[in-house]
Amino acid sequence: SYLSKATKEAGFTFFGRVFALFFGFVASAVIARLLGPDVLGVFVLAWTVVMAVSILTTFGFEGGFVKYVSMYASQGKPREAASVYRLGIRFGASAAVIGTAVIILLRRPLAVTVFKESRLESALLFIAIAMLPYTLTRLQAAGLRALKDMKRSIIGAEFWFRVPRLALFLALYALGLRLLGVVLASVAACVASAIATYIFLRRSGPFLF
Repeated sequence: SYLSKATKEAGFTFFGRVFALFFGFVASAVIARLLGPDVLGVFVLAWTVVMAVSILTTFGFEGGFVKYVSMYASQGKPREAASVYRLGIRFGASAAVIGTAVIILLRRPLAVTVFKESRLESALLFIAIAMLPYTLTRLQAAGLRALKDMKRSIIGAEFWFRVPRLALFLALYALGLRLLGVVLASVAACVASAIATYIFLRRSGPFLF
């Protein structure tokens, strides 16, 4: 029944978010322990730049998907829902590419002049690559939430980011990569999460494509 399904979805959402928070805390503690406060601080600065730029690249489409894609889908208007989704994805992807270019071009003044941390320059060069998959993950996860598929939204955006990042970081750290290791692991995890949310969304809402 609808009530039973809604209850299961709510339960999975709750426990999924609890797991994501717990695993995220453990993973962050492990990464912080291995990197130390100095190197970790450089990575946090680089990741903060990506998150700040992503506010512009998503441009409110996350909330728009949840509202309008959900509304059109429930009204039996798949064409309108698809139009909203495609507009958001096109805008987000284009803005993310521009954001990537801006970060790469401005990496030196950001590192040396703004943050006064020369190591940040190389970190920004690589982590800028995460801009596109990170933006797509956020938008695609919002599309899944719009279709009331909270389970896949959490698995795609949370599990497929946090678990691969920790696993890849540990592997790269074992090879002697510290700052570059956590940066490359984060980029790869963003790609994995973007692919996962894309696959899940095609299964939940094929009419959007």
